[in-house]
Amino acid sequence: MNIIFVAGGTAGHLNPALALAQGFKKKDSANKILFVGTPDKIESTKVPQAGFDFKSMQLDGFRRRLSFGNILHNFINLFRLIKAFFTSKKIISDFNPDLVIGFGGYISYPLLFVANLMNIKTAIHEQNSFPGLANKKLSNRVDLVMLTNSDCIEKMKIKNKVVITGLPVRNNLLSISKTKAREKLNITDDKIVILSVGGSLGATPINNVISELIIEKFEDDSLVFLHSTGNRKNEFVEKLKDKNVKLSDNIRIYDYIDDMDLAMNAADIVISRSGASSVAEIEALSKASILIPSPYVAENHQYFNAQTLEKRDGAFLIEEKKLNLDSLTQKLNILISDVDFREKMGENANLLYNKNVIDDMINSCEEILRN
Repeated sequence: MNIIFVAGGTAGHLNPALALAQGFKKKDSANKILFVGTPDKIESTKVPQAGFDFKSMQLDGFRRRLSFGNILHNFINLFRLIKAFFTSKKIISDFNPDLVIGFGGYISYPLLFVANLMNIKTAIHEQNSFPGLANKKLSNRVDLVMLTNSDCIEKMKIKNKVVITGLPVRNNLLSISKTKAREKLNITDDKIVILSVGGSLGATPINNVISELIIEKFEDDSLVFLHSTGNRKNEFVEKLKDKNVKLSDNIRIYDYIDDMDLAMNAADIVISRSGASSVAEIEALSKASILIPSPYVAENHQYFNAQTLEKRDGAFLIEEKKLNLDSLTQKLNILISDVDFREKMGENANLLYNKNVIDDMINSCEEILRN
């Protein structure tokens, strides 16, 4: 079988696509796979590193704010979009796919649109609880819509088959026990580990409130803080030093956590943004969490991701505009003091994770090919 994967722009789009592609290859090594993405984003390096062929198309998102620079950008991008339709036809004709699967992002629209016109089977996967624009536009054209959760259905105009598959997470994340992770990080079992991250680049509002939190609670020897600052580590550490808080085994500050698989497994409580991949990892590992959605993302989709867990008692949600030491401490103290509540929240989150996600996605794709 020949399959084209269209994914890129962000790790949130790319990682589940890579996981599914690896699943197809594991099931049948004869499956031929081609990735299509942009030449200057994460996919251009990560896809070849994963061992898959890669072709690129230059295309950017359209900017909505009115300014001369944005008008010029959109004018240039319009020509790129037109060119992308012709490039898509050539890629499809050369590779002769049985199936084209899109994982969202602007790059996926022209290729799936053209594949649909050429009567090639098409599928999309939406990672978030609120669909991105490309997937929303494609949902009434493709043969199969795969969703992370059912909250997305009412926000799309789905014409054909729809399945709730969940979102794949990295194999490495699931292969480490909590005990082993703590052993490698030199953290004893009697500690309560609080992992806090603001995304790979960090987030100033989260950095600010976590620094205040550590300053307030650093004398509590039962707590271990693992915090990722992004590129503001020095500024963060200086703020702690000004309050006579020193780094120690209980206070570990990173610009970027390289061993996130270890940190996630070791944690009792996760304080995080609510991108689709982060939420899926929290669900997969049954973690209690406090989710702080980024308000700066398209369609405010991180809020809807967090809301999906919150309304099922699988997480606490704090909007960034309401984030302060009091609002965070109030929820965190509940999770610290009530072990049963904390474990129940993790169990509720895990109910949303599909452990057979890869098999379900492959089976759904194969079903539309048979039909």
